[in-house]
Amino acid sequence: MKEEVKKKIILAIAFIAVIFEIALIFVLAQPTINFVGDYPDPVEVPGYNNITTNVTNATAVYVEIYYPNGTALGNFSMNKIGGAYIYGSYYWYYNRSYSYPDPLGTYTYYIKARNWTGWTIMGPYTITVQDTTPPTSSIQHVSYWQNSAVLLTITATDNYAVANVSLFYRYSTDNATWSSWKFYAKDASSTDGWSFSFNFPDGEGYYELYSIANNTAGNTETKTTADEIIAYDATPPTTSYTITPPSPDGKNGWYVSVVNITLTSSDGLSGVASIKYRIDGGLWKEYTSPFTINEDGEHLVEYYAIDNAGNAEDIRNFTVKVDTSKPEAYLQRPLSGYLYLFDRQIWRLASGNTVIIGRIIVRVVAYDLHSGIENVSFYVDGKLQNIDIVSPYEWVWRGDIGWKYLQAVAYNKAGLKQETMVLPVFIFSL
Repeated sequence: MKEEVKKKIILAIAFIAVIFEIALIFVLAQPTINFVGDYPDPVEVPGYNNITTNVTNATAVYVEIYYPNGTALGNFSMNKIGGAYIYGSYYWYYNRSYSYPDPLGTYTYYIKARNWTGWTIMGPYTITVQDTTPPTSSIQHVSYWQNSAVLLTITATDNYAVANVSLFYRYSTDNATWSSWKFYAKDASSTDGWSFSFNFPDGEGYYELYSIANNTAGNTETKTTADEIIAYDATPPTTSYTITPPSPDGKNGWYVSVVNITLTSSDGLSGVASIKYRIDGGLWKEYTSPFTINEDGEHLVEYYAIDNAGNAEDIRNFTVKVDTSKPEAYLQRPLSGYLYLFDRQIWRLASGNTVIIGRIIVRVVAYDLHSGIENVSFYVDGKLQNIDIVSPYEWVWRGDIGWKYLQAVAYNKAGLKQETMVLPVFIFSL
């Protein structure tokens, strides 16, 4: 009986020893890295990469990553997946995103597992970070018609970084037949944005344009159609005028009737946008149809046109002289019903007759507010006696005897006339 108990005690001690030995192995053994992998690889920026490892007997696991140039990116703690016993086999992971300005190229990493006994390190492993997607770009919209160099702003985007943007154009004189595409310029600095001052190198006409972007990975955008279409017109329109009647219907360049003005403008490229005019320095008006000048006087008409590209014609002008009013005229001397003796007014006669003895200076008051007086003509019995062109308008009347009919006619410079009333006069002058 005692022998049997003794055997059982010995067996129990042996079993405990084995268990202790196994436990001691687990406690004192270094970590074992069973598996290392990452996905996706290569990484297309912007994108992520997940590093996964299976490690036995580790209390902590790290991943140490190095840039493509060999400098350290960092030492990062990995996360354990699930929960099992302390010194068992676990999956650990580390997830990182890659985007600009992370360098492109091949990254190197090491897995480092730790427990109470020390470290286990495995590697190197690699991750490729790449950009295989071309950038995109477009020209921001500007007005179609231009009359000077235009600033073109380019919007360019890329998954990583745009390196430069180039501008291409083609030219047409008729907006139908086009030249081949031509390189204009390259902008390699984005400090002020991607932009070009486009100066229309082929002159006036029509232009199609597109931009091509390159990224720092060497990918180049491709295009087959234009981003923007613009046209260049630096020549102002030309305007002419027509007056109706076509020539003055009065004398000395004066019109004696209402005048109609027609303005006609033409432009060889962009077309006429508007015509402006004003009369005698007044407010500018937009010309839409012929206009009338019906006020007497000498009028200054100014006009110009603007085309659709914004080119303004130099202000042009012409003068229109209109006088539709007769001059004013009346006999100032002799007056009706007076006696005149050798050019002196004596007194009013009771008979109401006008009597002149000896010579007399016949005087007419004549004026015209617009074209002015051209002359005053003096008539006796309907026959012209004298013409005076300088105020005061006078004529020395002598050498007549008997009853006469005196009249004067004033002419303005437009050719209109005003007759004074006929004055019956008895004259006795030798």
